[in-house]
Formats: sequence, C-alpha cells, structure tokens
Amino acid sequence: MKTVVLIGCGKEKLPGSHRAEDLYQGDLFKKSLEYARQIYPNADIYVLSAKYGLLPLNKVIACYDETLKGAPAADKRKWTEEVINDLRKAGYDLQKDYFVILAGRDYRDYLLPELVHYEIPMKGLLFGEQKSWLKNKLIKIKANETSSVLCKGDRPSCKSEHLESGERKAGSLSLVDERINV
Repeated sequence: MKTVVLIGCGKEKLPGSHRAEDLYQGDLFKKSLEYARQIYPNADIYVLSAKYGLLPLNKVIACYDETLKGAPAADKRKWTEEVINDLRKAGYDLQKDYFVILAGRDYRDYLLPELVHYEIPMKGLLFGEQKSWLKNKLIKIKANETSSVLCKGDRPSCKSEHLESGERKAGSLSLVDERINV
C-alpha cells in the first residue's frame, strides 16, 4: 500500500514559471507541505491545482489565477475525473492505496467517493483554524525532534515521554491522536 498526500493549491503565487512546490506562497500551503514531509516522509506528495489538476511537486508550471471555489458542480466533476485518471496513470490503486487529503472541500468532495482508504486531518476546520492546527502540529514535531536529540531513549522516563507525546509511533502510519480512518 502506497501513501499519497494531496495538498490543495493556494491563491498566493510567485509570478512566472516555477516548480509547483515553489510556486505556491501562501502560509497554509507552505505549512501543509512541511507537515506532509514531516509526518509522511516516504509518501508521494502532490498538489491539487484548479488549473493543472494533479501536480508533482517538481513539475514546472506557470502562474495562474483559477480556483474551484464557487465553480459549477459539473466543472468540479470534470476536474475530479481528470485527477482520478492522473492518479491511475501514476500507478496508484484507488482501492488499496492510502490518501491523506490536505485540501478544502471544493477540491476533495467529488474525489472522496473514488477513494477507499483516506484521511482528512483538518476536516471541519476553517481556513484560520487549519493554519493554527498545522502550526501547532509542526511545533510539536520540532519539539519531539529536539527531545529525541537530547534524550537517547535509554532511560525509562525518556522512552515514556516519546510514546506519550502522541505524535508518532515507530513503523506506524497513524498519529495516535489526530488520524481519521474512514
């Protein structure tokens, strides 16, 4: 089973042409990308772009001004069909692979019925709440990394601190306290 992270694009972009991971400049996008890289280091990460569909992070694209927000349902369905086709062409099994969706409802609602194994860590959170959630998660990740360097894990108190932090369990794809398995 592969893990695939899908991150929603953002309105703030650099002018000109850039790799997808560099083009989007919004705080939510940047925090989502950092979170994905920290929590899912072995996952394949893509951007869900209103204009380009499924984008690998290294794909060079031109700046654009399109969104699915407020788009007619027929346009969203067509966009979703293209994303689904791109996922299949990239070799993903929509029935077996695990998808983590860090994108808003306009980018995920028609996609979800096509996926069997997925999670939406920020489901139900408003824009500002998502940024705050990500900021807090990233702070905890960095604190956990710092404590891992300071603590070699050979003392019982160190071992329990790491397990009780709730951030990660070795060899596990799931966060103890934040995952939604649908």
